[in-house]
Amino acid sequence: MKKLILGILLFISNMIADSWVSGWVQGGTSTYEITNDKGDNLKIYCNENYTSIDLNEETSDSITLINKDNKKFVSGSHISGRDFLLADGLALDNFLYEASDNNKFTIIMGKQKAVFNVVKNNVNDEIVKSCNSDKLMEYQNLLNGNSDKPKANEASKNLNADDLYKLTLKTFYNPLLYTNQLLLETTAMIDGLIVYEIKINNGIKGCVWTGKGQVDYYKKKNIPIPYKTLKQFQKESFYFPGGCDVMKIEVFTNKGDFVHTAY
Repeated sequence: MKKLILGILLFISNMIADSWVSGWVQGGTSTYEITNDKGDNLKIYCNENYTSIDLNEETSDSITLINKDNKKFVSGSHISGRDFLLADGLALDNFLYEASDNNKFTIIMGKQKAVFNVVKNNVNDEIVKSCNSDKLMEYQNLLNGNSDKPKANEASKNLNADDLYKLTLKTFYNPLLYTNQLLLETTAMIDGLIVYEIKINNGIKGCVWTGKGQVDYYKKKNIPIPYKTLKQFQKESFYFPGGCDVMKIEVFTNKGDFVHTAY
């Protein structure tokens, strides 16, 4: 009898909770929507040209998700492949991941606010794959006459590292580690620069940027990597073990890959 009651309660709780539902509209556009018990509706439209998100058909340029840990993720409400920037794509990917991965979140858009308690199903796994910025990037490349994704080394043929960033390095004593460390700083000379990774001497003796472990964690969990998009003259610091005798420095960015030599 107790098992029967528990089963009924579980069934009722699942009926009350919200689940993502997929669909499509004319023109090859996929739709993903979720509705809570108050009738609030969060809807995502996406195709190869754009991704659009709205709450209760509210008109606003941005939409905010607050997860159960009270962390905010803000994305544009309409991201077009014609003119989107890399920062827009990263914000969109983070928003979609949180919306599909969390079992509870709050959405704020304009004057609208809604809380969703989610029971996951197979639709959750489709959202990021169908609506993330990869398709938009492919469409943008197609418009620019590139049928394939641009390769970093192709970009580097037309760009000089000095036009993108300035590189400085110094060794200092870290009292917490009781050893010397190498500090390498990149100063962006343009808006929108992202430094993905820095490698010294092909990565031997652990001479890879110490933040790479965190990046590997995000990749393993299939989570969008929260790279920092630098504004002009903004600095980013990279720390290396003190045993890295500098000779070859490889810098991997969204504008191309570059190699520097220092002794």
